[in-house]
Amino acid sequence: MEHILYEGFVVIATVLLGVTVLRAEKDPRCDETWPRLGTPRTERELRRLLTRLWEEHLAYSRSFFISFLSSLEDAGALSARLGKSFRDTGNVLKPYYGEEAAERLTALLTTHRESALPILKAAKARNARALDEAFSAWEANADETAAFLHGLNKYWAEEDLKGLLRAHMAAARDTIAARVKWNWDDDIDAYDRGHTCALDLADYLTDGIVAQFPERFIPDKAQSRKAPSQVRR
Repeated sequence: MEHILYEGFVVIATVLLGVTVLRAEKDPRCDETWPRLGTPRTERELRRLLTRLWEEHLAYSRSFFISFLSSLEDAGALSARLGKSFRDTGNVLKPYYGEEAAERLTALLTTHRESALPILKAAKARNARALDEAFSAWEANADETAAFLHGLNKYWAEEDLKGLLRAHMAAARDTIAARVKWNWDDDIDAYDRGHTCALDLADYLTDGIVAQFPERFIPDKAQSRKAPSQVRR
């Protein structure tokens, strides 16, 4: 009897181990070398690419805020990962506006990342005056970014971009304030608003590029596109 039980245990353990091994195998759909598309061929590919990048921005920014405010050791690694995301975002412009424009957007986004540090330091020190001054500088970077993008594409209205970028940054500021106060409900609300802003920005930028360069995209019957003026604000 004991022998039968032992053999049964071995069979079950082997099956479970096999399942574990199968689950541990690399799924090609989760390839770490993403993005793999190269230059998007359809509007759907471009929208997917920009959505992924703006969601990365949101997720890694939030993680960086939490780590910085909590003095965790991964803050530096998260900041570096944000830098990569910003370079990838800049490179989206390259096929349409050239390398110089891509480098300029990357530089503006890098300044955006660096300008967040005084906000975090002021919030951590609970220095309201320094926080307001730092946030004003952060908004100035957003306005500069909006002006630059509008100069590239007439479908990207400067005031629309300012509104989208400032809403995105206001949600980030509210996230930082909520984390400092340990107000988790406000923290979640700020994240949800930030996510909406990220999706709106991805949609708005996608719509503008497709409107300016319609000949660069293969028609996709399965997709429906809004005009830039219809993007939610």
